[in-house]
Amino acid sequence: MERLAPVHYPTVWPEVFARSGRHGFDCLLGNPPWEKVVVDREVWWGMHLPGVRSQPVARRRARIDALEAARPDLAAEFETEKERAEAMKLVLRATFPKLGSGQTDLYKAFSWANFALCRDGGRIGLVLPRTAVSDAGMANWRTEVLSVGRSVGRSVGRSVGRSVGRSVGRSAILLLPISVATLINHKGWVFEGVHNSYTVALVAVTRCSAWSLASTPSSGPSTGSTAATPSPSSPSASSTPEPSPGGGLEGDPDEPYVAIYPGPAGSLAQFRTMVDGKPELVPVSEFTRWSNTAAFPQIPTRPAFRVWRKIKRHPRFDGADLNESSLSLSLSRRGRSWRFRPVQGDFNSTTDRHRFVNDDGASARSRNSTPPTTGASS
Repeated sequence: MERLAPVHYPTVWPEVFARSGRHGFDCLLGNPPWEKVVVDREVWWGMHLPGVRSQPVARRRARIDALEAARPDLAAEFETEKERAEAMKLVLRATFPKLGSGQTDLYKAFSWANFALCRDGGRIGLVLPRTAVSDAGMANWRTEVLSVGRSVGRSVGRSVGRSVGRSVGRSAILLLPISVATLINHKGWVFEGVHNSYTVALVAVTRCSAWSLASTPSSGPSTGSTAATPSPSSPSASSTPEPSPGGGLEGDPDEPYVAIYPGPAGSLAQFRTMVDGKPELVPVSEFTRWSNTAAFPQIPTRPAFRVWRKIKRHPRFDGADLNESSLSLSLSRRGRSWRFRPVQGDFNSTTDRHRFVNDDGASARSRNSTPPTTGASS
């Protein structure tokens, strides 16, 4: 613990956390480290053997083994570093029990810490790897952000006078719990010295609550958008309720929405064009049906987003999004007695032998059999 030098925020900033009904930071901005809490053997020993990691696997491992045997002091230091990393993992996972599956990444812990330290109605802006908005390892965090927004959307009506996210009229509110824009580091325009293929996610979160929406101006600074300072998370507050090119406001304006900017932007000029345009607004209830992990898709253009959204609005071919009774009813209404079932790309002549009938094509003439369809079929 001494090496970690932990900070107890309410002790360091009592003026922030002692505020009645408004404990926590108004705004948090961060670019957390994108590092895994792990000591990789080849990476660690590679720092003491320059160039060894570029060698063939067998030769690389042999050289590392030889140095480890010749330098017991370095071997002991390596074991100490591994123990420290394991201790750090235990601390982080005990502090953030919903940290998620996979590797213990520091950016995951920072994302949870920022969300916990932000007050109701406050804002969070984070620079994260794209995996933070797409992979299963951050599914718990994304779900938590969206679930807070959904509970507010159900409890707040049009009569509330202060907006969180984006005002769409004098009497209506559009709640934006989360906004996402992506960038690709082409020619290092985002981060110098970082590989060109890295995709960055700019994530803006509003920690919504019924109290933060209904609070009066005397309770503190407004958390609404400012027209003079547009950003990915807060488009112009003077906007009117009109559909965006990708579908826009098609649901209940009292329901929370997610804002998705088509991307990734490959240059500063593209980024400015992307931000100046409107985000694609999707009701949270619709967005959470797209996947089981609240993953954000990366879709390059607004027309492509429109197609994606239409596809996602239709039932799945295999009916996996319906329960058994609903699926049976749906099939009977369509006069269908068969179902789509996903299988591996093709049939295997050995493991799928039982699915074939070898009778020189005689069964193909039977109405109860389905002949195979090939690329040459017409």
